[in-house]
Amino acid sequence: MKNHLPEGLQKEIQLPPITKEQLSEYAEASTDLNPIHIDDQKAREFGLLGVIAHGMLTMAFMSKIFTPVLERGGMVQDFHARFKAKVFEGDSLTVKAMPSETDDVQISVFNQHQDEVATGYANIKCLSKGGD
Repeated sequence: MKNHLPEGLQKEIQLPPITKEQLSEYAEASTDLNPIHIDDQKAREFGLLGVIAHGMLTMAFMSKIFTPVLERGGMVQDFHARFKAKVFEGDSLTVKAMPSETDDVQISVFNQHQDEVATGYANIKCLSKGGD
């Protein structure tokens, strides 16, 4: 793949604002009911501005950039993320993919203030003709 993105992978996607419902549903599904993810008052008691997204939910939002590749029969073989800042209810995330000199795709996630909230990389294999 070196220095180009896999076929079908977009360079950037914009996601709608994160909702309280998404945070609650993820907390239930993950069985991580820590109140900083679901209760504004408790989150503020812990010094936060409000409820924050689970790190793994942020990673799930990151993975949405792979959807077109997966729909073409590709697969994600390896996916790593590093969380750099808190993601709050109401944040609108932008996920950006950049080619690298290896077979990995570099990924960055920014909130609506252009703060980088997560970074990572993935190794994506394209199974369709013309891939990787």
